[in-house]
Amino acid sequence: MRQSAQSLTTIILVTLLGVLLAPSLQAHEGSAKQDQEQGPGTFQPRHNESKSNQLKQGDPAPPFDLIDQDRKKVSLSSLNGRPLFLTFIHTHCKDACPLILRNRQQVEQQVEPAIGKHIVFLAITMDPQNDTSEVLKAFIQTLGVSTEDLHLLTGDVQQVKKVLHEYDINAIGDPTTGFIGPHTTVGYAINTKGTIERIYDFSMRM
Repeated sequence: MRQSAQSLTTIILVTLLGVLLAPSLQAHEGSAKQDQEQGPGTFQPRHNESKSNQLKQGDPAPPFDLIDQDRKKVSLSSLNGRPLFLTFIHTHCKDACPLILRNRQQVEQQVEPAIGKHIVFLAITMDPQNDTSEVLKAFIQTLGVSTEDLHLLTGDVQQVKKVLHEYDINAIGDPTTGFIGPHTTVGYAINTKGTIERIYDFSMRM
């Protein structure tokens, strides 16, 4: 049953992300002004309809202190003054995660109006048990994406789990099966002052 559900989820995610990120996406219905502002292939900011204890636009981004694919320490404070886009991945993902990373340039172009250019792209693993720095580096090489201003982040399991919780990501890898539980694929656009400027939805809740 779980395998069937995962297969259906994969089909839905691939289809939906293909629509959200495809350069040839037709304009959404709405006014011409809205279409011009959103541009082709846009993904939508999440409306502030979250629970009171969830992150929302205008909140300070929760701090983190992790290591990247080159085993270099990366923290929110070390990136102070740079615009950031933060999302969440795992290397066993075959649909959403590769699509997001391969379309990084398009994602950055869409968030630049909110936080500025020269964005640092961050992706924290949801599976720190398996996603070591070496595994993350191999994942980047397999995808063939540029490593400039790109940091895939991991760390101690409890440390990563705490960061995931603070960013409202309800997922952690199962060390036995490798299964990643239900989560929402979101992205946080963080401005140069460390404040959450926008929260974006890449996909539906699984």
